[in-house]
Amino acid sequence: MTTYQPAGGTGLQWPHASPGRGHALRARPSPAHPPDRTPAAASSALLRGCPGASTPVGKRPVACRRDRPRAAPPTARARLASAFRAAALLALALLAAPAYAQDTTPPSVSSITSGAGTIVVAYNEELDDASVPATTQFTASIADVSASVLAVTIFDKTAMGVTTSEVRISLDAGPAPGETVKLSYAVPAANPLQDTSGNDAPAFSDQGLTTAVSWSTVTLQSAEATRNTVVKLTFSASTFSTAPDRNRFTVTAGGTSQTPSSMNYSCCLGSPPKGTIWMALDSPISKGDTVTVSYSPTRSATQTGKRLWDASANAVQAFSGSTVTNNAAELIQSAVVVGDQLT
Repeated sequence: MTTYQPAGGTGLQWPHASPGRGHALRARPSPAHPPDRTPAAASSALLRGCPGASTPVGKRPVACRRDRPRAAPPTARARLASAFRAAALLALALLAAPAYAQDTTPPSVSSITSGAGTIVVAYNEELDDASVPATTQFTASIADVSASVLAVTIFDKTAMGVTTSEVRISLDAGPAPGETVKLSYAVPAANPLQDTSGNDAPAFSDQGLTTAVSWSTVTLQSAEATRNTVVKLTFSASTFSTAPDRNRFTVTAGGTSQTPSSMNYSCCLGSPPKGTIWMALDSPISKGDTVTVSYSPTRSATQTGKRLWDASANAVQAFSGSTVTNNAAELIQSAVVVGDQLT
């Protein structure tokens, strides 16, 4: 057998013949050099050109990233088309979303109650607490006598996951038990009562209610003329008031009646705490005078200020002709100076 070995090639064999005798040549691979078809060889071929790259035997070879063709960056036209597709999808999603009806129903009054100098108007929904009407938009009366509105405040309440609002209106006086309170509201151009959707609460006129307060068990414990022009009243328990109306009190001394010129109030002196009032008089009390004091909680045209209340906001009952202990000093009616003698 003759073997022909080309330079750098695979050995070829011609049985029973030698080159040049006219026989056809049939080339076949030499068994000594079979093609390498192992995974490692395939991996080496795929990773050719990647420094340090290798694939464990039995693992699927992965081509080097540098051999993968890079995608061309999107053109401006492609980016614009993509933006249009995103906008179209968003529009379809908005059209498919459920539509919610706008709230156009105004809030309505649920109840109106009155306490110690405060009227509470409850509404059926939450109000905008940034829109508070001026005090002049409300008018109030107690026992058909006008009461001044001092402040308007909105408070939110949440129960069972539902939020509603109360409008609290502070007055210069509170009703006594059984007295009728009336309240009116006019819608202003600025800062009206409204819900959180901007619907204005309607006006109302002379909404009447009977107060729920009761008569207090607090009573006058003692009364004393500590000086000729000062009477001190002490009550059986702490009372609540801010600057009680002096016109509700009457002091009678020596058969002459007068109202205090001014008053000073303390709610919580002593232990247990007691309510105390000091009343200043214009006309002095003489030693030996019979002195009495009276108080009227009933509202009238001349008695429009604060009443006396206990700690539970119940009205202190009236008292009339209560005896005042007279500890006033002797008044000097006249004096004559003779030398160094005063007679």
